[in-house]
Amino acid sequence: MGGFSVRYLVLVLLLLGGCNAPVRSSGESPTTESDAIAEEIAVTAEAAVTIERATVAIAPSRDATIDTLLNNVSTQQLLASVQQLTSFETRNSYSATDDPARGIGAAREWISAEFQRLTPNCATISEQPYQMKDGTPQHNIVVELSATGDYAGRLVIGAHYDTRVQNVQDGKSPAPGANDNASGVAVLLETARLLCATERSHRVVLVAFSAEEQDAQGSQAFVKWAAEQGWQIDMMLNNDSVGGRDGIPQQLRLFAPEIASSSSGQVARYVATLNALYQPDFPLDLVDSLDRNGRYGDQRSFVEAGIPAVRLLESEESAALLNSPTDTFDKIDYNYLAQAVRLNLAVAANWTGAPMPTTAPTIMAIEDGIYEVAWDAIPTAIGYAVSLRPQAQLTYPEFQYVPSELVNNVTLTGLQAGVRYGISVAPLDGQGRLGGFSAEVFVVE
Repeated sequence: MGGFSVRYLVLVLLLLGGCNAPVRSSGESPTTESDAIAEEIAVTAEAAVTIERATVAIAPSRDATIDTLLNNVSTQQLLASVQQLTSFETRNSYSATDDPARGIGAAREWISAEFQRLTPNCATISEQPYQMKDGTPQHNIVVELSATGDYAGRLVIGAHYDTRVQNVQDGKSPAPGANDNASGVAVLLETARLLCATERSHRVVLVAFSAEEQDAQGSQAFVKWAAEQGWQIDMMLNNDSVGGRDGIPQQLRLFAPEIASSSSGQVARYVATLNALYQPDFPLDLVDSLDRNGRYGDQRSFVEAGIPAVRLLESEESAALLNSPTDTFDKIDYNYLAQAVRLNLAVAANWTGAPMPTTAPTIMAIEDGIYEVAWDAIPTAIGYAVSLRPQAQLTYPEFQYVPSELVNNVTLTGLQAGVRYGISVAPLDGQGRLGGFSAEVFVVE
């Protein structure tokens, strides 16, 4: 049995269970850290890759500061946000823009003002204007949280704030949109409030999109605008209909296209790993699809532009509430919604607090079955989690860990013949925070 090892040096490594979230296609039904490190430890039964001479632990762990953030999620704040958003009666893209109490214009002004109230001295809030395809003026609300580091990448967390009834152009009929999608906007507001209470090294951007119900025109306009600004967006999380109801399974669905091989699949694995670490009793159901059959969300605009993106959605939808005046604030399970907030917070706080992502690893064959693996060292990292993922395994296998001083002394052996492996790396800091993973590099033995 071969191994992943450091030549001529004792490798300081620990094996930790990877993401074990179920994975299914869009048409299917939902469904410890170890102290004993052996001379050789199998990564997975399928892969037959091992770690040799492992001795000391480096691994992701729950950061006390992030735990405090998660414990401070307020169901009362979430309830108040959803109630206020539904009080505008409709937020349809064709509803009034100049009525101070009703329609999408009043909703937009309230959302902007609420972000201002919740993020004093820690964010820049702007309204990004654009025109829909028929010339109707609209605005996205963009919240850029301040950051101390100079890393160019951004994490975008989004949700649409517009609503509809069956007639997508009906701007007069009641369309309260509590679950679809005041719940997602409430996630943005609460995430912003709590992220302002922690240090942020890297840029997090929260965006409330309009005109999602009209073919995601708001997020399309944002993606175009961000490209014009020269923004580098590392990943996007779309929160759409995450309010839950009494009696539905206590989990969220996460949609990502081509999980086995796409950059969006990498985001799905990263999100699932952090969710399992911080709230193991509220699992993710990974769905190998861009969205539900025949449906879409704002994540589509990012994926089509080559930006890794995933959609978060409640575990079961109600056909009776969809695009209906009965989608009211009293139907939502605010404890469930709080779990959705905690998921977003765990991801954002790890990503912005951990060392910046490193480059994709360089893999060089030095002889048959033996590869040198290297990547750029990150000064603030104490070590790196390495994923050696057989492509057929859609979630991360058990990670292998390399201390920072040994980055350029890593040799990979023992890959199973005929198996295609995706190899990627993420940095760790002294608080156990896990940064974003690099792009995967695929090799076949």
